[in-house]
Amino acid sequence: MNVLPFLKRWFLFKLFFSYYSIMKDLNAEIWLPHFWFFLYSTAHNYPDFPNKVMKRKYYDFVSNIPLFCPNVSIQKKLIELLDYFPVTPYLDNRDSFTYWIHFIQNKLHKEIGMEEKQYFQHLDEYYNRFLPKQYKLSEKLGIQKRHIIFALLFILACFIIYYTQ
Repeated sequence: MNVLPFLKRWFLFKLFFSYYSIMKDLNAEIWLPHFWFFLYSTAHNYPDFPNKVMKRKYYDFVSNIPLFCPNVSIQKKLIELLDYFPVTPYLDNRDSFTYWIHFIQNKLHKEIGMEEKQYFQHLDEYYNRFLPKQYKLSEKLGIQKRHIIFALLFILACFIIYYTQ
């Protein structure tokens, strides 16, 4: 019996499962905001008047959400929340589905010790992410505001002196 291929397979097996176990306990502060942003984006694209097929597809999607959660404890809590608060009654329109996502988010945040937010606060934060960033000229050029004001006043003074002569 050749021991080398066996050891190689054993080592790869151990390496894979040790890496996999590390990936199942990721820090929620890092990935959870992105997770909720994705779910809110999904909810905001839900049809206003869905048919039975769409309702079923979204029901299946929501039922499988815990499978994609990279933290085992949060995964278990999500499964419990989905059992206690099923999505089915909230699949009639976009607003109710979005509100259900918000409700589940607050319930999960309460259980893991994170801050709960009001529904409209979530909507404001969500839509503000799509606004273009506002850049100040001083930040973009890397100079202080007083230097910009001084330069504009100097140019204005030169302009006035030139045209008054």
